[in-house]
Amino acid sequence: MTLPDFVVLLGMLERSPLKEGQKRFEQMAVALRSFLAETFAVQEYEVSFFVIDQEKNARFVLPTILNKTRIPLYNSTVTRKVYESGAPMLSNTASDVKRFSIYERMKDVPQKVLPIQKFMALPVRSDGSIYGVLWVNRRAETFEQAGPDFTQGELDTAAQILETVGPIMHRVLDQPTD
Repeated sequence: MTLPDFVVLLGMLERSPLKEGQKRFEQMAVALRSFLAETFAVQEYEVSFFVIDQEKNARFVLPTILNKTRIPLYNSTVTRKVYESGAPMLSNTASDVKRFSIYERMKDVPQKVLPIQKFMALPVRSDGSIYGVLWVNRRAETFEQAGPDFTQGELDTAAQILETVGPIMHRVLDQPTD
């Protein structure tokens, strides 16, 4: 699927008959997960999406089984660094990053959850403000099994995708619930 085709799909979801904006947002996030998994040749469970609330907690949107889970943005977490700096991060040596335990206990996958070996973490914006952080990971028992390194070009592509879809998704997230 191309980005223009995906934007058309998001537009359809934005206009879906669901009354609650949060439910439409979650549908859009699941569609985004599939699109990113296909684009970057990762498994769907290797895509995570957090929305940052007013108390500076990260709420899981993806994986969906954790969507009620909120975690505080501690000083040295990657999610906090991306949120506060507004700059994306890429690591192809993520096993050196020690703060992944919450991310590695995800239970919505049919098999054993593998450690994060490589990742891209990007801010999700609307109207210049960051409202979320999205992760694309490569998980495996070892670094060597994790597949190819993420590239600067892939990070740029992910940023372009989020620049396009972030505002669309935020419009739905901001809608009041009925």
